[in-house]
Amino acid sequence: IEREVREGSTRSGFTFSSPYTYDGMIYYGNEAYVQCAEEHKRYDECSDLLICAVEGTTHHAFLARTFPFDHIKLVPTYEDVSEMLLNQSCNAGTYDKSFIPSVESLRNGIDDGT
Repeated sequence: IEREVREGSTRSGFTFSSPYTYDGMIYYGNEAYVQCAEEHKRYDECSDLLICAVEGTTHHAFLARTFPFDHIKLVPTYEDVSEMLLNQSCNAGTYDKSFIPSVESLRNGIDDGT
């Protein structure tokens, strides 16, 4: 593509970086703990908050700046985040907004404890 788009004044092609998209982070999981995470609350009824996130992602970086490490559990994949929510090893997880439709089926399992 760099040779297809030319800048007139320099008469050279543009160089493009690898595509990067980020549509925002949301929390998913137990409703009470999702609210705790959204409000950055870590005390009283939120003292057991444990948020699963994929290591090395922008979610991980944000959580590391926002929460003490004992409220964060890092895992290798989004599938692991889902599994940790289902087996109640975490009570909230982070996802990209566009990822949620693929995990919406988790809601029934999380809400009814199965």
